[in-house]
Amino acid sequence: YGKKIKVLVYNPAAANIGKKLNVELESAIAGTGATANGVGVLKVPLTTSGAWEELVFDFSTIPAISGTARFGQLVFRFNDAAAGKGEIIYIDNIRLTN
Repeated sequence: YGKKIKVLVYNPAAANIGKKLNVELESAIAGTGATANGVGVLKVPLTTSGAWEELVFDFSTIPAISGTARFGQLVFRFNDAAAGKGEIIYIDNIRLTN
């Protein structure tokens, strides 16, 4: 099973560089070794604007998530430190990989 989620992100505004995109695993499926909600959250900052960039979220870095864990929801959240303030980014080509 894949342990990394790769996402292409297009950021049109230089002011968004350094702000983070969260990928969150939620709705743990009972009996699969899944942990409680809130454990599977990774945040990766945007590093460029005016071009697509690939962000990699490596969930193998979270020991509390077993190799057999399954989740029912994949949630994206942008700039949650500021509760998102109308910033716009584009997300495409979401992939589960090893």
